[in-house]
Amino acid sequence: MRTPLALAAADTAPEPNGGFFSDSRPVAPSALAGDDELARLVCERTARLLETAPLA
Repeated sequence: MRTPLALAAADTAPEPNGGFFSDSRPVAPSALAGDDELARLVCERTARLLETAPLA
């Protein structure tokens, strides 16, 4: 819980802005986070569960 509190309490946004953090330090995202095919599948299945059209 330290990382969200440290980021929220910072006077300025730490670099990289919008990046991934662990133990209050920037880290590279996992390979799954960059998997476009997996993202598409998750989006399609979520839309199906919510009975709505997937985002384009």
